Formats: sequence, C-alpha cells, structure tokens
Amino acid sequence: RQAVYFVEINGTRFKRVVLGDSYEACLVERALESAPASARFPQLIHRHENELLLSFVEGRKFDPARAADLGALAAFFGALYGADRRGESSRNLWRALNIDLDFLATAGLIDPGLKASLLERAGQLRPVDIQVGLDYVDPVAKNFVMDGDSIVAIDVESLRRDVPLGTGI
Repeated sequence: RQAVYFVEINGTRFKRVVLGDSYEACLVERALESAPASARFPQLIHRHENELLLSFVEGRKFDPARAADLGALAAFFGALYGADRRGESSRNLWRALNIDLDFLATAGLIDPGLKASLLERAGQLRPVDIQVGLDYVDPVAKNFVMDGDSIVAIDVESLRRDVPLGTGI
C-alpha cells in the first residue's frame, strides 16, 4: 500500500512516496543505497518516517518495441544482478513452492495430478544454491522512462534487496 504525489517546490518537480509504515520506507531507502549507479533510479533526497522524497525524472516512455530500449533494460538488469549478490540455499524457495502448490490444490485451483507433476519437474530443476541480491520486482513498461539512451526505473518501491535474482522478471 502506497500513495504517490508530485510536489513542486520553487518551480522544480519532485516525487513524494508515502508507504504503509516506516519499516517499508527504510527497506526502500537501503535498497536504493545499495543500487549501483549504472542501474538508475530517481535520487532519494530524504526519508522521513514512512515517506520518501525523490527527484522527478523527466523522460520519454519506455518502448519495448525499440531495440535500443530493450538493450538499456538488459543493461539495467545486468547492473542490478551483478551488484552485491551471494549464493544461498534453495531450501526456502523449495518450501515456498510446496506451500503454494498445497494451497492451490487444497483450494481446488489445480488438481492433485498437476501438483505432483509440477513438484516432480521442479525437483529435477532444483538447484542446490540460488543467487540472491538486488532485483526490481515490478518490471512493467510503465515503471521505466528513458533519459537519453539510459533507462530509469521510477517505481522505487519495487527495488528489493536479498531476493532471489530473477524474481521480478
């Protein structure tokens, strides 16, 4: 849960993001501090309790039909995935998959046969370790703008630390 406001101060536009609580705002602040400069986000100017004040990024809409825009997106994710990542056991993801599949089967959304097939296939593909680090978990076109040849991710609350890489995509 969040609210976004655009604020003008002395003719300059800024973005104000109000999150559900100060803990969420602190998580976003820490993630932004960890992001490499080549994975661009609006500049965090200030965090106060559950609110973030950010620079406003001018630019044109990201166009997934343009090869240059897709190249900028690939460079963005490459920079994120290369920053401060580490290996971790896949045990927690495996547990989450089992819980999710149990829920889907119990709720009648998938049949037991499909659940068994998915678990079998996941077991064949399951890595011992996964890579965790920074990821942008809501990479839809509207959350990016192009600033010249560079891409800027404008939905800062979608930047997460210590998540399995590839979660967003």
